[in-house]
Amino acid sequence: MAKYNEFGQMGAAFSLGGSQVLPPHGMCIVAIQFLADNILTELTAIPPIGHGYEYIGDAVVAHNGPATTENTAGGTPHVAGTNTVTLAGTDVLITPGQKITGTNVPTTGRTVVVQRISGTTLTTNVPMTTAIGAGVTLSFHDLYGSGSGGETTNAAVFPKGLTIYGCWATCTCTADANGGIIAYFGMLPNQFSR
Repeated sequence: MAKYNEFGQMGAAFSLGGSQVLPPHGMCIVAIQFLADNILTELTAIPPIGHGYEYIGDAVVAHNGPATTENTAGGTPHVAGTNTVTLAGTDVLITPGQKITGTNVPTTGRTVVVQRISGTTLTTNVPMTTAIGAGVTLSFHDLYGSGSGGETTNAAVFPKGLTIYGCWATCTCTADANGGIIAYFGMLPNQFSR
């Protein structure tokens, strides 16, 4: 058996809806396959204790952390080929190690991160090849923390044929005599090291 018990190896449950699907003790639901369009009336994510991963659900929002934003200064805040950027103001939430996104910040190649910040002068880990103009909004995200933009799955219609992956304690789908779901089981993330 594979080290991490890949998809389907540890059992599954079929449900036409209306009843809550609970995995066996010490396990979680790792994937849900939709056999018809359906709404999950309950999707309880395993909290990110000891492993840092966040999963979609109906009660707790995954990856809803706000991104810190700051505008570039006036004049010439960044020259192409350099790794310094002048910001319009200071922000204590901008810290070394955060990923930077925004207009003319490269999205291919090495990830651009804050190497250091002193006042309004920001130094990146790599030179950026395209100049960043005045008044451009830059966003700063923690690389290994919570992402941003997430919402709950409440009232979301999952289409037939879709499979979602995660780590859930329970799920319940809308009753549907012609479709339903298959919930696949796997080990809890903190069990992988055993």
